[in-house]
Amino acid sequence: MGENNKFVDLHARLRDLGPEVDNIRRCCRVSSISLGIVHQGRCLYTYNTGYSDRKRELQPDADTLYMLCSISKLFVVACVGILVDEGKLDWNRPVSEFLPSFKTVNNPNISKSATFVDILRHTAGLSNPVVSILGPHGKVLLHEKDFMEAVNDAPANTGDWTWEYSNIGYGIVAMVIQHVSGMRYSQFLKFRILEPLGMHNTAVKEEEVKGSSNVAFPYAQLENDEWEKLDYEWTSENNTPVLAAFGMRSSVNDLLIFCAATMAAEHAERKGTPPNLDILRNVTSNPLRNMVGIRNGAYWTRPHDDNFQTTSQFHLGWMRAAIPSCQLTWGSWNELTLFDEDHTAFNYILGQDGHQSIGFLKHTGLGIGSSLSVNTFPSTSSAIVVLCNGLNVGDAADFAAQVYIQELFDLKPRQDIASLMSLETDRRRREFYDKIMREWLEHRRINDPRSPPEDYTGNYRGLGITISICHDEHRCSLYAKLNRDDVSLLLEFYSQDQYSYMPTTRNDWLRGGWLDWDYFSVGILEFTRDADGKIDGLNWQWEEGSQSSKFRKISDNPALRTGSAADITKSQATSDASQRNGQNGDAQQSHSKPKGDGFSGRGLLEGAENSNRENNGFPLPWGLPGS
Repeated sequence: MGENNKFVDLHARLRDLGPEVDNIRRCCRVSSISLGIVHQGRCLYTYNTGYSDRKRELQPDADTLYMLCSISKLFVVACVGILVDEGKLDWNRPVSEFLPSFKTVNNPNISKSATFVDILRHTAGLSNPVVSILGPHGKVLLHEKDFMEAVNDAPANTGDWTWEYSNIGYGIVAMVIQHVSGMRYSQFLKFRILEPLGMHNTAVKEEEVKGSSNVAFPYAQLENDEWEKLDYEWTSENNTPVLAAFGMRSSVNDLLIFCAATMAAEHAERKGTPPNLDILRNVTSNPLRNMVGIRNGAYWTRPHDDNFQTTSQFHLGWMRAAIPSCQLTWGSWNELTLFDEDHTAFNYILGQDGHQSIGFLKHTGLGIGSSLSVNTFPSTSSAIVVLCNGLNVGDAADFAAQVYIQELFDLKPRQDIASLMSLETDRRRREFYDKIMREWLEHRRINDPRSPPEDYTGNYRGLGITISICHDEHRCSLYAKLNRDDVSLLLEFYSQDQYSYMPTTRNDWLRGGWLDWDYFSVGILEFTRDADGKIDGLNWQWEEGSQSSKFRKISDNPALRTGSAADITKSQATSDASQRNGQNGDAQQSHSKPKGDGFSGRGLLEGAENSNRENNGFPLPWGLPGS
């Protein structure tokens, strides 16, 4: 009876936090928030606020489908755990043994030696060219058939092994799962994990989203407070790399079941018998395997600068640390108060009295109109899941998670999360003009010499996609088609041989979901010339700190490009392959933050053992995954 009274009291305290979550939703300018809590194996509490569908004025519930973005990666790791248990895969064998098409040009040693452990903990040396995969207005630019071309062509680390968040790595592993299992990745996920766990409100196919009446559509609240619905096509069984890295959709209830099953499998592997968790009472057989190795084995240390210095490690898909730590907010978009000169967010770290050290494992998801936070606490069989259908001036999922973590574990001293949120959202709202546009204007040279538009027209191939530069004679302007005819962006002269498609207002930036274009040069195409002065390619720096990727000019006439998804001719493809094979492997790895899961906007026209290779001096991975 006393135990039940304790749960009743805790539930009441959690329920009283509803107004705080409502305030988070309003301050972060997101359309809805859905959250749920499991504690000691029980589904203790759920809460929903706002609108999942503003047109129909529908409110979300615990079964509403939200975009998962990089939370999708947790399922890739779980699939590998099953296949390792069956002897079909080995954590420490090179991935290329199972996927011969994995042949990195810029550093052949990566594809030759990178293991599943290396890739799943983001230490394989792969880069993160997410904006060449996910384009404007939620369009998917890269087709599955061209994915390995993009992987092999991408810049790569050529020096010492280090940590860099890479969405494409999880796409590679999903292709292996597909090959080894003999079925589509979406089918394997459905048959081997989702159905056995009773996760019926999780979508991995287009029809499952289109056929549902309970979907949280992504929204952006514009500067005039109007709401803009955002569309994207990431959830599709026909593009395994995108589905695996960022494309799943799920609900609070299903994710709580997955978290509980993860911790139950972990417990069973340690103790020999599964725990009796009420939330899993309808699960007859837990399909998850190798969770001890996944969440406690091979890792890469993630250094941080707070005063508590609790150990922080990235395992296979999961970040592990312990309260108190700034890493409780790892992977969130609330980074401006964390990395300012004074580390303002350090003053708001939860549990600073040090009376409790609570271990946790987590992952986050960030994407166009979406932010998510999944947190597990194995010692108490607890999990907190927060899902939002918006990402605007702060990470609402992260703030809400902190509010409930503080209350669930009664952490002291109490931190005023609302005050931290006020600081973060104010800075984030000003960032577009104070940083992105300011730097864009500072580097622009509109008085530079201009060449005739015809000099630039043609098709340019790189990273598995074709960029077609076209000349609109009636409008006297250039525009770029990004690998498909319905993704056309107006180009604006920026400086000599440079054209920009970057949105120049924050509303356009929000409408198009350009949140991964958070550095001025990401929206600039820099054309290159050969010894005779003729345009022979273009460079695209797709992320701050990254080396620009070279796109080779493969034809002068963009009209030669056929198909709605940039299917180049067979001879062009053969030429591309031969040119790639002759390139020098001299690309340098970008020391970049892990981007979220991709975005786009302005000018869119119609239509094992602990690693001995740790790098404790590498910067923290804050900012937007895919991912």
